[in-house]
Amino acid sequence: MAGVLLATVVLLGLATWAASIGTDDVVGDGPGAGATLTRPTDANTASGPRYEPRGDTPPPRDGHAGWATFLARTLIGVAVVLVAVYVVRRALDVARWLRGRGRRLPDEDPEPDGPSALLAQATSAAEAILSDGEDQRELLETGTPRNAIVACWHRFEVQAADAGVPRRRSETSSEFTLRLLDLVDADLDAVAVLARLYREARFSDHDLGEPARDEARTALDALHRGLSSRWVRSRR
Repeated sequence: MAGVLLATVVLLGLATWAASIGTDDVVGDGPGAGATLTRPTDANTASGPRYEPRGDTPPPRDGHAGWATFLARTLIGVAVVLVAVYVVRRALDVARWLRGRGRRLPDEDPEPDGPSALLAQATSAAEAILSDGEDQRELLETGTPRNAIVACWHRFEVQAADAGVPRRRSETSSEFTLRLLDLVDADLDAVAVLARLYREARFSDHDLGEPARDEARTALDALHRGLSSRWVRSRR
């Protein structure tokens, strides 16, 4: 495509040069420019006015002006065709890219089909969280409070994958986790505490001590108790 644009610029330049060649440069001043018209006298009145050449005879026309016009028009036509070809090819490339993108993203945000499917997904997610509760709590007890809180929060993503809950392309990690906890109707106060502690552990610069770990532990236990009570009772 760069070659097409360069060729177009060159052709337009040649066309401009050709068009700038005037007829004066090619055929001269014309047959009457080099002669002087004298007034008739008594001696030559009968024969009428006559021309007396005062310089060299101008050269005859040689057709160069017509050739320059033809060349200019030809070059402009070729340049227009090249630009049209370039525009069409770019449009086709964009169309192919859009079609390919559409094929790659047929179901960007798949959702359960119907209330029964949504309930089944929520049940599976709650069971995954509860069955992984001991391992998640162990992560919270391991390492520094900062790392433990981050690992505990990220564990919800593992549980979502085990339950078959897909992450949407447009979701961040935190948004995905919050959607999972909303799906299982987790305790809102416990979720708020864990989310706040995760953001503090993940993005703050100050030290987090054991009180932060204790607060996260209390919130996690409350979340697990709520899920156990709600979903175990609903299965009976």
